[in-house]
Amino acid sequence: EALSLYEKIGRPDMIGNCRRLAEALLKQRKKAEAVSYAQRAVETYTRLDSPVLVTARETLAECES
Repeated sequence: EALSLYEKIGRPDMIGNCRRLAEALLKQRKKAEAVSYAQRAVETYTRLDSPVLVTARETLAECES
């Protein structure tokens, strides 16, 4: 819910929570659940041209492996 709210109020930078959620799910061995969060983080960091994009891509790669 919080992620949707951040997008509605124009705070896409808060999408870092998606990356963190993906990482937490990976630690719990829940790759299938983590993928969508990791993809969302990559999409947002790409739009923001964020330096965190590299980390988000690494998280997504781990989810997809």
